[in-house]
Amino acid sequence: MKALMPYLAAGLASPWLSQSREQWADLKQHLLRQPATVEVYLAIDDPYSYLLAQVLPRLQARFAVKWRIYTVLNREAEHYPAPAQWYPNACHDAEHLARLYQLSWPQDLPSWSTARRAGYTRDLLLAEQQADSVAHVAELFRRAWQGAAATRVWQLADWQASLAANEARRKRHKHYASAMLYYAGQWYWGLDRLDHLEHRLLREGRALCQTAPQFERTWRDFCTLPAPEQAPEDTELEVFFSIRSPYSHLGLLRAVQLAEHYHLPLKVRPVLPMLMRGLPVPASKKWYIFHDTKREARKLGIAYGKVADPLGAGVEACYQLYAWAEGQGKGLAYLLSVSHGVNSQGLHADQPRDLKKMVERAGLNWTEAQPLLGNNDWRSWAQDNLTALNDAGLWGVPSFRYGDLRFWGQDRLGILEQALRKRWRLKPY
Repeated sequence: MKALMPYLAAGLASPWLSQSREQWADLKQHLLRQPATVEVYLAIDDPYSYLLAQVLPRLQARFAVKWRIYTVLNREAEHYPAPAQWYPNACHDAEHLARLYQLSWPQDLPSWSTARRAGYTRDLLLAEQQADSVAHVAELFRRAWQGAAATRVWQLADWQASLAANEARRKRHKHYASAMLYYAGQWYWGLDRLDHLEHRLLREGRALCQTAPQFERTWRDFCTLPAPEQAPEDTELEVFFSIRSPYSHLGLLRAVQLAEHYHLPLKVRPVLPMLMRGLPVPASKKWYIFHDTKREARKLGIAYGKVADPLGAGVEACYQLYAWAEGQGKGLAYLLSVSHGVNSQGLHADQPRDLKKMVERAGLNWTEAQPLLGNNDWRSWAQDNLTALNDAGLWGVPSFRYGDLRFWGQDRLGILEQALRKRWRLKPY
């Protein structure tokens, strides 16, 4: 069965299957005479929901679909294993997005007591039932994030039952997060995936006016602007990376592109995957990440889909050889080879024949590599990298650090590039 998994993954990642799902969903809507509806799941204390609420009126004016708000609140621990780290990172990240898209962001973050969170959640539950729910919800988010108190005019009888129904609906659709949009069988996360939704609605002819996608600023011009012949400073671009993380695969390739374009020294710092650190990754989260990565990879022109999950022995084998490869001056080439192998070519890192192929195409000697398999020296530097990640105020992979600049997620490399151009006074930025 293990040998078949990469082929099954490749089938699930095929463009044909994705297109078929879209066509079936469209046909089902037509046959059942259902209005085209985008379901929007928002949580009042989620910074990404705040940004999404600000752009919903604009989307409503551009596309002939119904926008249905569903208020959610609770975050299950298995999906958010480090809540104390998630919130400040999310706010730091959302502030960059707000600046990029010229959206409002508070000078001082609001406090979220239990009572305040509950009060605004009740207000949202009431607002989502109004005829112009999008405008009402946008205004409530504005008030909440600017520090105003909730209205405390709660006319919704059993608000907890309404909240539970919304969260159950989201779970039936196989998701867990807020700032999410669900349209005809597919999920779209916040501002970062609105470009996919825009393209889909445009393909379906649902635009109300001549319009092009407006939410591509994080990636559209990446590494296309003129760069100096040498970097203005010799600071390293650090990449915190996991060989099992699909987003790390995309992030590593794009970080290499950024480093080559601006002649930056690059330092990759591998860490153990979450599951090998005792943190949960539920099935719903795993499958959303898989499908989202294939969608992003296709957009960015990166091969992905024929996945041979290296969890366990595969990760260990990969990391057991990394310090040796780095000592040979081929650490990056080795990680790129393994990342391509396990994410797009169905190569099993725990199988000697496949690992040999990945080692040798990185320009390394397999005969020298073999005796190093089984060592545990790598555990020390992997833990050091994880400590450095946490000390930087980050927690997930991929994450990136350049001096005092730090970003979480492969989606932010475009914003990092803009920050570098501004720092170096390169025009335009």
